[in-house]
Amino acid sequence: MEILNEIKFYKQTGKLYNNTIREALLQHGLFECFMTENDITNSPERIDVLNKINNDQYIRNDYESFLQEIGKNKRSSFLTPYTVDEFKNAGVQTFQVPGYEIGFALKPMPEGDNDIISVHNNTNIHGIGDALIDSAKRLGGTTLDHFDGFLSDFYNKKGFKEYDRWKWDDQYAPTDWDYEKYGKPDVILRRLQK
Repeated sequence: MEILNEIKFYKQTGKLYNNTIREALLQHGLFECFMTENDITNSPERIDVLNKINNDQYIRNDYESFLQEIGKNKRSSFLTPYTVDEFKNAGVQTFQVPGYEIGFALKPMPEGDNDIISVHNNTNIHGIGDALIDSAKRLGGTTLDHFDGFLSDFYNKKGFKEYDRWKWDDQYAPTDWDYEKYGKPDVILRRLQK
């Protein structure tokens, strides 16, 4: 209930009174989910990023730079680790927003789908997730997977419907997984509905 009061207070005043809740929401990527478009500051950087994303203006297939960005991401344990050779051998296409550590990749799958992978935003620019996933869809992304949690509603709203679910298995856990913070979530596989 305190979180709901915090969000209500924020919506009314634009201020946060409980920094502990704010940090918890930010840490789990939830704070942005509760913000409306009007709550997000349209800084020149955010406008620049959205223009580039909406026009599909990317640095493409700079694998080394892309993987360096992934390694610096605060939630890198949520992302499948890859090497340059794995990207090249699988025919992965990478897309990085020029001038910002923001991007995603598309991995061709045997069934003909393009799996959206390695979605990341290492900046403090909020409110770009919709545009980034819309761009990935325009460029051919049709499937994705993620840990169950705050992304479940987001991807569902973006048209990706669950078609399979894998229970957590400790043997496949990321090496730096924080069980206390994140628990043992299911892995959800989604496909874009046409």
